[in-house]
Amino acid sequence: MKKPDLIQALAHFRRPGSPVYAGHFTHLPVSVRQPGNYAALLAILNDPSLPPGVREHAAGALGEVGDRRAVPSLLTALDSARLRRGA
Repeated sequence: MKKPDLIQALAHFRRPGSPVYAGHFTHLPVSVRQPGNYAALLAILNDPSLPPGVREHAAGALGEVGDRRAVPSLLTALDSARLRRGA
């Protein structure tokens, strides 16, 4: 997916109401959770001009992609209260 399409998908994603947060991002569209989206998702996570919810969902999607190159950015995201749940 292209970055604008990912931003739109992440902006419209609504986490399930379950109190178990660990599995929420498995409900992201499969098209978002593809390894080929790694670079765009990382760019979204690191873009402070985007809404925190979009960036949080990008962090969760990166976790679902499972690419270890995202670890430094995800660790940095833990410093932000608005991104911490996704990271």
